[in-house]
Parts: sequence; structure tokens; C-alpha cells
Amino acid sequence: MIHKIKGLYDQGNGMSIRAISQELSIARNTVRKYLQMEESQISICQDDRSRYKRLDVHREFLIHQLKRYPKLSAVKLARRLQERLGELDVSSRSIRRYVVARQLSWPVDAV
Repeated sequence: MIHKIKGLYDQGNGMSIRAISQELSIARNTVRKYLQMEESQISICQDDRSRYKRLDVHREFLIHQLKRYPKLSAVKLARRLQERLGELDVSSRSIRRYVVARQLSWPVDAV
């Protein structure tokens, strides 16, 4: 995302900050923040794997469910997690992104 923003801006010769924010559906302040970052800062930010994800706590449960039911949709996976926990503070879309980003065993056609 950061490189896409910098590519669209092209040292001020490309799109405006407002146009980039509309194109990528992100806030203008986010565009400004990434444009001000240097390449070294971007690398550090992208390489930081220590960031905590809400679903990291439930990773084993998600893996178990996907191994047992490989065609389970993100919505049904969210329902099963909600049955287990009660209150769920993430959406099914967040679960889908988490599974894909962590390369858990998710069927390709389900994404």
C-alpha cells in the first residue's frame, strides 16, 4: 500500500493527496503520513511482525476448524468463534483477511 501511494504521488508530479485518498479509499492523513516516510522507515514498518492481532489468541481454534471443515466460509467460522466466546469483536471479513494473511489452510475458491 505504501509503495502504491508513493507511486501515485510520484514526487508531486502525479496525483494529488486528495485524489490518492479517494482512489485507494483511505484517509488523506494516512496518505500524508506515508508520503512523509522514508524508505528505511517503510521497511521497518513492514518488517515488524510483533504487532498484535486480535485473532492471534484464537489461531489454533481457527486452524483446527479449517482442517476439520476445509470448505467452511468466513461467516460460519465467525459464528463458531462467537459460539465459543460469546461476544465477538471482529467481523467475518476480518477473519477472512486474517486467515489469508497468515496463510492458514483456506480454500482458494473461498477467498
